[in-house]
Amino acid sequence: MQPMSKPRVARGTWRTPTYSSVGAGLEPAPTRLVAAKCACPPLLLRILNQGNDLKRRAGAGGFTLVEMLVVVGILAVMLPMSAQSMYQALSVRREWQDTVLAVREARSAESWFAGDALNAQTTTLVDGAPAVASMTIGWTDNNGTPHSVSYQVAGGEMVRTHDGTEMVVARDVASVGFALSGRVLTFQAHTYGAYGVTEGVTLNTYLRMLQ
Repeated sequence: MQPMSKPRVARGTWRTPTYSSVGAGLEPAPTRLVAAKCACPPLLLRILNQGNDLKRRAGAGGFTLVEMLVVVGILAVMLPMSAQSMYQALSVRREWQDTVLAVREARSAESWFAGDALNAQTTTLVDGAPAVASMTIGWTDNNGTPHSVSYQVAGGEMVRTHDGTEMVVARDVASVGFALSGRVLTFQAHTYGAYGVTEGVTLNTYLRMLQ
């Protein structure tokens, strides 16, 4: 008995798809073109086969249009909220840093002035007069050498000039004030913090060596 020969397919035609049971229904088995049975060029044959593979994959595990629209809608709502939260966090951090820097600058000016005021024997301030924005104090050390220190604000910086040598002791200065009442020297300084808010310090020094 001779074995049964396989049915031949005419050149340039598709094979008849076979069916396999998948789930509850029947789906056509993968349909592919065979180079030996098709007159299509090899490149076109490859393109057609790849297209069939992509169709099968898209139908098996792809996303529907509704699912994609839902995802896009969720992202459209969440992204602005995340950006706003991040902006608020950065704003609070920047405000805190500006405030800390403002207090540090004011404390720096206070520290330098306190050390000089303790040595003061003379001053350009007038007892009982309103506060002024600049002043000079002087003293003579144990070796008989005279010294002078002056303070003034220029370009938003508080400048200390000691025996002719200038030094910036505070930046972002809004205002300063020097006043003398008896032997008590009052120093006030305000520096700019966040959003134009000023941070200030007040120092009262007793000039025990004032002549």
